[in-house]
Amino acid sequence: LQKLFAEYGIESKKVQYDVDRASLVSEIGSNDGKVLAFSGHMDVVDAGDVSKWKFPPFEATEHEGKIYGRGATDMKSGLAAMVIAMIELHEEKQKLNGKIKLLATVGEEVGELGAEQLTQKGYADDLDGLIIGEPSGHRIVYAHKGSINYTVKSTGKNAHSSMPEFGVNAIDNLLLFYNEVEKFVKKIDATNEILGDFIHNVTVIDGGNQVNSIPEKAQLQGN
Repeated sequence: LQKLFAEYGIESKKVQYDVDRASLVSEIGSNDGKVLAFSGHMDVVDAGDVSKWKFPPFEATEHEGKIYGRGATDMKSGLAAMVIAMIELHEEKQKLNGKIKLLATVGEEVGELGAEQLTQKGYADDLDGLIIGEPSGHRIVYAHKGSINYTVKSTGKNAHSSMPEFGVNAIDNLLLFYNEVEKFVKKIDATNEILGDFIHNVTVIDGGNQVNSIPEKAQLQGN
C-alpha cells in the first residue's frame, strides 16, 4: 500500500507493531476543517487446509464475476475501495474541506492489535468521524457486536492409560464443562434489531500429549 500511494504522490507512514507487521497511516486534504478517517485491517483468518481450496487462498482469482481468495470480503475489498477513493480524490485535485485519513491496521482478527496501537499513539485523537470498511451485508450500520475471547484450562493427574484409576483425565472434565456451556448458551435468546442474535462458539480444543497417557492438562478457547 505504501508503494502504491507513493506512485500517486501520496505520503504514508508505517507504524511498526512487530517484525514484518506494520500498520499504515496516510492522509490527504488540508488542516482546515474536520477529519474523516477510513479504517480497515490487512490481516485475514487462517486459510485452513489449503489443498481443499478451489482457488489459491493468497491470490486474487477472478471467476465468473467474483474475486476468490482469503480475505476477499473480510476485508480486502473494503480496504481497496478506501484506497482507490483516496487516490482518485487526490488525482482529481479535489479541494477537501478538511482531511481524509486512512488507518490500515494489522492484527484485527485476534485482539485488534493494530487499532489499539494506533489509538494509543494518538492517531485517532483528531478524528471527527470514522468509517470502517468491514462487510455488513451491503448495509450501512452504526454499531457492531462486541467480542469476548475466553480460555478454560482443565488440570488433571497424569497416569499410564493402562491404569486410569491412578489419574484424573483433564479432557473428561473439560468435556463436562463444554457440554454444560452448550446447554447454557442454547437457552440465551438475546437479540437486537441492529446487531442480530447472540453468538457463541468453542473454536479451539487442545489436550494430552501421548496416546497411552492419561492427560493432565487440557484447554479450550471460545468466542
